[in-house]
This record gives sequence, structure tokens and C-alpha cells, in this order.
Amino acid sequence: MFEIVIGGKTQNELKRKQKKEFKNKLYFKAFARKVVSKNYNDLLSAVFYGVKYINTFELSKDMTYLQTRNFFEFIIMIKNIMSYITISDLINLFPPIKTYDGKKYECKDYFSTMEYLNRLDLNGILGEEIDEFLNNYYNNDIINMQVKSFLVVDRLRYFRGEPGMLETFAEMFDVDTYSINFEDNYIVNNRTMEVSKIHPVLPRYLRIVKKEDCYEK
Repeated sequence: MFEIVIGGKTQNELKRKQKKEFKNKLYFKAFARKVVSKNYNDLLSAVFYGVKYINTFELSKDMTYLQTRNFFEFIIMIKNIMSYITISDLINLFPPIKTYDGKKYECKDYFSTMEYLNRLDLNGILGEEIDEFLNNYYNNDIINMQVKSFLVVDRLRYFRGEPGMLETFAEMFDVDTYSINFEDNYIVNNRTMEVSKIHPVLPRYLRIVKKEDCYEK
């Protein structure tokens, strides 16, 4: 009689997934309690829990169009609530990451975030400028939410038979994209429709042995 044993790595991945799902449910329950309140501080808590819910939500491959659209509408709702909260309160909820080498790597960092914030009235609200703020702000929760937003939009476009955002960008600027068929071992240029055979790259210590080389001379 055989017994199926789950390896340590698989068990750890399963535990992480279960823990993430458990947190996701807690965040949604906390959000639901706070969002119905008329108290401003409760609204701040609703935003915090809403963002956490978005970032712990699993975008599984078997999600339907309706489920994907409902999740996207939830993201839009959170952003709408954020647009009516003062900038200073958003900063307190999601402080900028204190990383200072953005100039070196040509990316956002603490300095670029503070430079952007200095142009704003921190006691004011963002209104329709909420997405511009989120795209310029350097905080892990905010970045993860924006990335999740783009992934959901891509899913919705594919459901509608439309190309993804990256594919649309590549088409606008004549950048070649490729589709790979791993079963038949070929690659297709999506712009020119040129088909090429995939040649596997062998390590230096290996070489292809021809059939005739297998026979004794």
C-alpha cells in the first residue's frame, strides 16, 4: 500500500497560500465594518483595509469575467474613497519607502516622492488626480495595488478579445512581440508573422552527436 507524502517545499507553499487567504478574508471583514461608518477615522481604516484586501487577493486563472470585473470595480471604489481623503492622511496610512538610490537606477525613491509631495497641498484632497498621485508615490502597498490594477485591466481586455496593455503599447511604437509554441518548438513574430525554429542553447561541455557518429568506425 502506498502513501502520498507532500514534500516540505509544497507544504510551505500551501501554508503560505492558506495564510494569505485567511488574511484576505480578515481584511475584507474589517473593511466592510469600517466603510459603512460616517466617522472620518473609520473611513481611513476602510481605505487601509481595502488596499490590504486588494494586495492579498489571489488572481487565479479560473476567475470568470464577472468575478474579474467585480474585483476591478472594488479597486475603483477604493481609489474613489482615497480621492476624498487628505494627502497628509494618505501619507500617514502609507508612508513612503526610505530608499535613497532611485537616481542611480532611474526609478522612484524617497527623494523623488518628497519632491513630488512638495508640489502639493498636503491638507487638500486629490480628487481626479488620484491616479497621478498613486503612480508617483513610492510605497509597497500602493505599488502593489497599482500593479494589481494593471493585471486586472489586462484580464478584462483578454476576456473581451482585445490585446493586453503591453501588446497595445508595443503596437503603437512598432516594437516586436513574440508568441512561443513550446510543444512544437517554434516562435512567431506577432507583427510580421514570421515563424522561426527554436534552437536550444547547449552548455559548453555538451555537443550534439550525429547519428553516424554513434557507429563504430
